[in-house]
Amino acid sequence: MHVVGVGTTRMPRDLVVLKGVAPGKVFPNTILSGEVVINDGMPPGKAFQMTIEHQGQLLVEQDLFTTEAGRRNIPFRFPIEAIVEEQRQLQNANLQHHNLPLAFDVRLTPVEGEVNPDNNHAQLRVNVVTQKSKMLIVDGRPRWEQRYLNTLFDRDERWTVRSVVANMGGKQGLGTRDSRLPGQFPTNRAELFEHQL
Repeated sequence: MHVVGVGTTRMPRDLVVLKGVAPGKVFPNTILSGEVVINDGMPPGKAFQMTIEHQGQLLVEQDLFTTEAGRRNIPFRFPIEAIVEEQRQLQNANLQHHNLPLAFDVRLTPVEGEVNPDNNHAQLRVNVVTQKSKMLIVDGRPRWEQRYLNTLFDRDERWTVRSVVANMGGKQGLGTRDSRLPGQFPTNRAELFEHQL
């Protein structure tokens, strides 16, 4: 088999949104920041604009760009707290949601002379963590490291912490009392695996 490539080695005269880069998981009160990766095959000096929208609502509008003939990363930054609250109101109240998926539309305005303006658009997807993460700290005896970790994460509004000391002077072992009380080990597998860490 002989493979013969036919075409030009020069980039097509086109402006393309390759992808949006952002954290996969974010918290509701976050300012979402990331980059839009574009392929710029247009001659230098032509102006274009970048917008980011969510369900028709304009979030970012930047028009300070000119073509430069090359691959580029354009940074963005915008708050998502109001969008998250609005979307949570639309969710079924009878269901428990751990994550809220959001999709944002990234667009570049067409530039005169582009080969294909249809590829000036892409979607940026992020997952918003809407439930607190749970942590289980288990130690064999009371130590300052265990107290430090417990205090550190307990102060963070994104975490719920349960700290268990295995044997407090021989008076109690793991799970000897009601597991719903503070300081008690979970009594069943389902309760244990509710903890992410």
